[in-house]
Amino acid sequence: MAHCFSMICLGIVLLLGCTLKHSAARTRASQQMPAGQVASTGTLLASDCPVTQPIEAEPPKDPNADRFGYRLWYVNADRTIWVRSFPWQAGRAEKVIWIRPRGTQLKVSGRRLDAKAPPLKVGIPCCYPTGFQVSGMRFPTRGCWEVRAGAGASQLRFVTRVAPAR
Repeated sequence: MAHCFSMICLGIVLLLGCTLKHSAARTRASQQMPAGQVASTGTLLASDCPVTQPIEAEPPKDPNADRFGYRLWYVNADRTIWVRSFPWQAGRAEKVIWIRPRGTQLKVSGRRLDAKAPPLKVGIPCCYPTGFQVSGMRFPTRGCWEVRAGAGASQLRFVTRVAPAR
C-alpha cells in the first residue's frame, strides 16, 4: 500500500512539474520584457500584456533624500532613470519616486495598449535640484499600460498591468 501511495505521489509531482515548466516558459517568452524594453504590440488582446519585469536594486544615493533601499524598480539600460514599481490600481493617485539625471526636467506620459482610454494623468512639481524627483500618477482605467519617461537625453519605457478600481 505504501509503495502504491508513493507511486501516485511521484506521478502527481511529475505532472505538476511538466505543467509548471511549460507555463513558466510561455510566460517568460510572451509576457515579460527586461526593464526598459517594450515589445511591439500592435493591437493586444485583453489577456496579453508584455509586462516589463522590475528589478530589485538600490538606486544611486542622493544628498537631498533618504536612502531608497533595495526595492523593485523599473530602470533604463544606462541606469539613469529609475521609477519605483507599484501594484497600480485604476483611479488611485500614487506618489511616485523617480531618479533622473541631475539638472534635467522629467517628462512622463502613458497610454493604454489593450483598449481605448484617456491618457495617464501625471503631475510633476518643479524645482528638485538633484536626481531625486517625485510625481503624482493616476491610471484612469484598468488594463495594460505603457509608460514613457524622459529626462535630458535619457529615456525609460515600461509596460505594466493596472488592476481594476476597488
